[in-house]
Amino acid sequence: MLMGATVKSRTPVTRRYKRYIVNGSVAFQGPGGESRGALLNVGQGGILSRTNATHEEGATLTLHFHVAGYPETFATGGQVVGTKGTLLAIKFLAEPEGITFLLDWLDLQHYTWSGVA
Repeated sequence: MLMGATVKSRTPVTRRYKRYIVNGSVAFQGPGGESRGALLNVGQGGILSRTNATHEEGATLTLHFHVAGYPETFATGGQVVGTKGTLLAIKFLAEPEGITFLLDWLDLQHYTWSGVA
């Protein structure tokens, strides 16, 4: 390290689950009606999507999402836990039926993942 250089501390990633980077689609049903978006990542605890629709943090939504290349579509409830521009982070309110099989399949297909501390 150079003399006089400062080191900025970083906040460690504290996510509980792997987040698999995927291509897919998602439909949201909420207080403002129905909207659609692109599925960007999925994990055991929730999803990240890109959408032009506005959903406020804390809003409860019904989700239907599909990962490209996987034969099943998933349905569950979710809560918006973060927004930034067109990004929408949603945590599952109940584990979607079959999500474990999807995550195992993504792992076997060597999908890129991140997020475990």
